[in-house]
Amino acid sequence: MKSCGCTIHICSDCAKDVSTLAYIVSRLSAEDPLDDISVWVQSKYHSEGSDGKHAVTGDQLKQYMLGKTTDRALIESVRRSDLSDLASSGSLTLISGDRNYGSDLDSFISGLSGTDGEKELLKSFLSGNPRSVVIKSGKASEAVAGLWSADWKGLIAAATSAEFAERYSEMPRLPAADAIAEARRAFISKDVIEDLPAFRRPGPMTQAADSLAKAAKVGGLTMVEETAAGIPMRDSKSKGLAAGFALACGGSVPASFSKDEKEFAEFLVPFIKQVIGASGEKYREDMNTLLMALSCGEKV
Repeated sequence: MKSCGCTIHICSDCAKDVSTLAYIVSRLSAEDPLDDISVWVQSKYHSEGSDGKHAVTGDQLKQYMLGKTTDRALIESVRRSDLSDLASSGSLTLISGDRNYGSDLDSFISGLSGTDGEKELLKSFLSGNPRSVVIKSGKASEAVAGLWSADWKGLIAAATSAEFAERYSEMPRLPAADAIAEARRAFISKDVIEDLPAFRRPGPMTQAADSLAKAAKVGGLTMVEETAAGIPMRDSKSKGLAAGFALACGGSVPASFSKDEKEFAEFLVPFIKQVIGASGEKYREDMNTLLMALSCGEKV
């Protein structure tokens, strides 16, 4: 209020479904009480160079004075308007929690929690594609998920290459993190697989060994475990094969394994390491040796 030099602050967490202005005006005796009152909404959702301060005027101010707009609704309308403006601005604006980093990408990335891969992905993408990123949790994964629906192909390109991303004709149905991880694995494995022979009509053990070997070459123990989870463990040979690959990549056998199963997995490790280290036709030869060690009756 101008005449008394008073300012009333209402934060977004304290705002209720009432109109503070309507209450104040109801206690005043003046021909036009709005002549003595200014209403502002301070928003954190603003681009660099703006102070985020919005004057409430015209019909919006009258609606607020009459109690048709509440404190909470007024703040929310400004928030929605600012977020919409940011989204269409085409500028880099980075907001995490209560902090507005403006266009300071390095500080924004440094303040995020998450894996190095997630942070590197965001930095790579946002460096060449200015966007408005608004997150609450301070997690890199939240920022990636927020960008995904509109920029999924750009994120895949940042994780792989522009050429590789063009292979995708539609957005993957997996969650953002899973889709990006899968694309990254496929991109890395492309060069590995191109250097290996293709086996015609492989049997089930050959398929399993080939999949596990390629997983080991591309992603080590983590990818071996992920691949093994999708292989049917029908008998002790398939269980031993999967456990052998885990051991060869620095993992361990399941605690549920019997002494014989553990020894079989350990027996296979030298043959598995030969396969993992092989390329070209040597890969075929070493795969045949592994299949013989398995006594599965298959060959390539």
